[in-house]
Amino acid sequence: MKLLSDGFPFNDLVTHFAMENKWNKVMIISDLGFDDLAKHLEDTLIRSNVTVSNVYIVEDVDDPSEILTAIKESGVRIIVFQVYPIMYYKLSCEAYRQNMHVPGYVWIDNRHHSQSVKDYFELYSDVNCTWDEILTSVEGMFATSPISYLELFPNTITIGGKSVKTLSEIGGIKGDAARLYGYDAIWSMALTMNNTIKRIEPQTLDEFTYKHKNYTDIFLEEMKNLSFTGATGPVEFSAEGSRMEKLVLRQVRNGTHVPVGIYDGTTQILDLLKSPEYMWEPFGNTIPSSKPRLEHTYLRVSRVLFGIYVTISVVGIAICLIDLILMLIYRSHSGIVHDWPIIRVIVCFGCIVLNIAVILMGVDDSDSSSRVYQGACQTASWMFVFGYTLALGGMLVNSIATYHFYTKESVTKSVQQELKYCAILVSCLLLDMILLILWQVVDPLTIKTEFLQKEVGIENVNMRQISIHVPISILP
Repeated sequence: MKLLSDGFPFNDLVTHFAMENKWNKVMIISDLGFDDLAKHLEDTLIRSNVTVSNVYIVEDVDDPSEILTAIKESGVRIIVFQVYPIMYYKLSCEAYRQNMHVPGYVWIDNRHHSQSVKDYFELYSDVNCTWDEILTSVEGMFATSPISYLELFPNTITIGGKSVKTLSEIGGIKGDAARLYGYDAIWSMALTMNNTIKRIEPQTLDEFTYKHKNYTDIFLEEMKNLSFTGATGPVEFSAEGSRMEKLVLRQVRNGTHVPVGIYDGTTQILDLLKSPEYMWEPFGNTIPSSKPRLEHTYLRVSRVLFGIYVTISVVGIAICLIDLILMLIYRSHSGIVHDWPIIRVIVCFGCIVLNIAVILMGVDDSDSSSRVYQGACQTASWMFVFGYTLALGGMLVNSIATYHFYTKESVTKSVQQELKYCAILVSCLLLDMILLILWQVVDPLTIKTEFLQKEVGIENVNMRQISIHVPISILP
């Protein structure tokens, strides 16, 4: 059994804090002495559906620059670390150099025991950063530590009948709050032995040796049932043998760890002492994301440009309709009769179809649903092909007919002769129809989102992803 926290309750607090803030992706950096604790933290996070991208095991002699570079490239923004002081300052310095501090990143110092960041700095200042740079790097960082009843609840009455403050002033304990754990350890052993007297009869405690495993099993069972108020707070143990204590969640503000929450290991409830506004307002007033925020921006047809094209297309359609109406009204006029009226009608109709296709091509998903958008694209493709063949093909046929009329004496302007020239367009339209049907059957148009290059913000916090919805064919 472990009266002093073995770190597992801290892992529960970190996991709880990550879930509350919807952080679903984290990195872990751990000193070699805490590798078991790191593995337990990883398992705890994974069970809570939090992805652990990697666990880095370091030693104090290591240079963490490559590790932080790898983390930066991975896109993960939540880093939990449990290291000794010298690596603490190395990480803080490198985080400053790579701009990996708030608001872009959240660092959680698991098992931090010092209230002031400056503690040990002069002893472990073998880093290429000044104190001001370290202070900038750690500002806003979170840390977990055992709750100090001497600091926060000094008047709590312990199982021995004395307050925590009174016990702290007793000779050997005075000036060293850590020795309060000794008080609780002695009470834990005394209560355990007292509660096992009847269970080990007819043997006695005087007969105990470490060779008798049945004694040990009984002691462990009884310790798991202990529950009393000690000098360091409530003393209870989990089924795994870890102390179920209260922990404090702190945040670094101006170089000092300020308590922002208390976590009860028994109830697994995190009671915030500070508001979310207090924790996040200085750093952008939003809870940081576990990875860069991806902002999708869709490139669509400009409304102004679309309006211009629609206007021009409508004008073109109107001109063609007016031309058709005038030809119908003045169909007996010599200027109409001696022209190629059928071919002219075909050209006008082709221009109308082309202009409608232009309007449909300007439609995107902001104007309609994806299904309607895809239908509009397919319709526009068919209309564009037919309109192009009728308009441009009609103009070509008109040029051929006019050339033959003035160069060949056998050519006369008549309905029969004009229909012969139009037969050229019929074969072109049939070819268009065959190709379009084959295209529709074998490789129809589908709407696909094309992602362009990502744009990462200066602080590496926001990432802008530009994309467009385009109709494509799978086959080249």
